[in-house]
Amino acid sequence: MGLVRTPSVVAIVLSPAMSPKEPAAVDPHAPIAGRSLVDWVTAAATRASIRHVLVVDWSSDRDHTFDRDDGVVVRRIPVGAVGIGDAVSRGMEAIAPSLTIDDDALAVVLVADAPQVDGPLLRAMLRTHRSDSAAASLFVDPHRDDADGAAVEGMRTVHEPETLDGVLILRAAVLGPTLRRATSRHRVVEPSSADVVAELRDLGHPVTVRALEQPLTRITNHRDRVDVESQLRQRIVERWLDRGVAIPDPRQVTIDADVEIGPGTIVHPGTVIVGQSVIGEGAILGPNAEIRDATIGTGAHIAHAVVDGADVDPHEVVQPFTVVRR
Repeated sequence: MGLVRTPSVVAIVLSPAMSPKEPAAVDPHAPIAGRSLVDWVTAAATRASIRHVLVVDWSSDRDHTFDRDDGVVVRRIPVGAVGIGDAVSRGMEAIAPSLTIDDDALAVVLVADAPQVDGPLLRAMLRTHRSDSAAASLFVDPHRDDADGAAVEGMRTVHEPETLDGVLILRAAVLGPTLRRATSRHRVVEPSSADVVAELRDLGHPVTVRALEQPLTRITNHRDRVDVESQLRQRIVERWLDRGVAIPDPRQVTIDADVEIGPGTIVHPGTVIVGQSVIGEGAILGPNAEIRDATIGTGAHIAHAVVDGADVDPHEVVQPFTVVRR
């Protein structure tokens, strides 16, 4: 569904092409820490107050538009045989039909197989891009020794990488044409960041390339996936610690991204909370509790037990070595 008003910022999420060697490692729809790769990056965009998200999807065969309850519009566009540049252009026409070459709307290009990006980081990138007054900004991994500029919000100037990694911010109107030129000239499925930067500069657009403080590792194999999932799960645990949840040994608990936990709850070692589970305030979970898509009432106590898709009443004690199902 097209919008009459052109959004100020659009997030473009590039879903990864499946790896012929380890396809399960980069499946964009397989859950990692409770969310798909695409959903992790989409969530980061919405936390950065980006209300329009275009997902360019290699695994989809038709267009989908989702108007979410929070006002975010998500549109999925299949790549198919048209190529990534044409897919992006078609998606932009659907999201912003009034977009012109002179429009100042920004596109934030994210690769879904680097899901560590988060909302605060994206907001910092947008601030840096605007302060640089560049036509385009590319933010890449910090593990390079060729820095030649001063840091801006933890970012320093570097040379562009040889793969399409990191985050690219540029005027939305030039994104599709640039990707088409890069894929056509280099005869590749997905152009590298160096290719995209070269095309932008050929078109007369100044580009700033900056390094981030923390790496955004792209998942290309199962080892990468394990490392990235560990980082994401650590981030989840830290979020709940900051919100007043007690976790005596964070290394020995598993909490999915979309779980909700009330303050004052204690999560003991060996506890697994996954799916869309909702935990009330002051609950005591564990040791060795498994909670899947369940609603746990305030002050409930569950240890050495499984609650699968069921409701546990406030202050209820689930007996050890039992399984509670809906």
